[in-house]
Amino acid sequence: MIAAGREIAGAELSCYTVAVAALMESLGLDHELAIGAQLFTAVREEAAGGDRPLLGFIHHHTPLRSERLGAPGLVRHSATSYGEAAERLRDEVAANGAVIVVGDTGNLPWQNAFARTHAPHWFVIDSFSGDRCHVVDLLVFENQFGIQEARRGWHPVADLVELARAADYDSSPWFRVRERHALGDVEDDRLIRSSNRYHWYEASRRGGRRASPLEVLRDTVRHHGGRTVRADLAEGGWTCGLPALELLQRRVEDGLRSPALYEAHADFWVAGRTRCLFARACGSLGAALRDERLRQLADWCQQRIVWQWSVVPRMMEYNRSALARGRPPRPQLAQLLGEIVAAEAELVDRLDRLVDG
Repeated sequence: MIAAGREIAGAELSCYTVAVAALMESLGLDHELAIGAQLFTAVREEAAGGDRPLLGFIHHHTPLRSERLGAPGLVRHSATSYGEAAERLRDEVAANGAVIVVGDTGNLPWQNAFARTHAPHWFVIDSFSGDRCHVVDLLVFENQFGIQEARRGWHPVADLVELARAADYDSSPWFRVRERHALGDVEDDRLIRSSNRYHWYEASRRGGRRASPLEVLRDTVRHHGGRTVRADLAEGGWTCGLPALELLQRRVEDGLRSPALYEAHADFWVAGRTRCLFARACGSLGAALRDERLRQLADWCQQRIVWQWSVVPRMMEYNRSALARGRPPRPQLAQLLGEIVAAEAELVDRLDRLVDG
């Protein structure tokens, strides 16, 4: 089972990254460095098979299965039957101590959306004992159904017939768009759209040299500052780093009265959470390295960036509700994003001086 060691801040992660964090910790890897020390946004229009493209997001400049991070290789698998899936899940937990299960909020009784709405949701199984399995789902948030708390608990293995059943990816194009880029790269769409009912991620351990904390922060300067662009993202037509935030600001200015804009609400929410985790990671690294400058940068991020991002989803929700009632949206949303762009440009400059100073 995952040891109660380094804290996994479920209020600062997405359902994808909180599962990856739990898996990494089960393998003795520092999730806060691999996930949290990255600050990045990339966007592009995604063909979704409908009347219009959707806006895709990537939140990691280095994929979460990259050898540079020392991260485990994560490979998506699927099965048609519960029996095959349960056997493979047992094998994976025996080999690596945990497995990421691709479930559906509507099938998970500990989720406040249980039997209410459907959406892909990743969680972790970190132990099997006889006819029981131990579930870890550390995501914390608040939505229209109330406060969602973190969950650790035992369930009958027989319950996996429903708990481990994946969402219907054909029911919403957003499901595929978001899951395609959940790990910071591009998942094979054929694996996501497989008609198999059960999906999970198996991990392979890796050796070799991992990037140091300061190297990961330097990568943030390079990628989020727009000084370099990953070849796969450039070839894929992604707008990356600060230019991506500027693009989002223009999108908001132009589409303030369009309900379609607010369909990306969840992605803005995740972007805000990554900033919160980044500030935490800087503080932790500052304490570990005894570098007061990093601790001060963490405080500055909380005051100048984290708070502003926390307002964005609430303002988007207000505007979406206002439009549904035939009322005008608040124009301050575009102004707020402009302030965020300026603050993150200053952050890149501050971070650049710090890691090279």
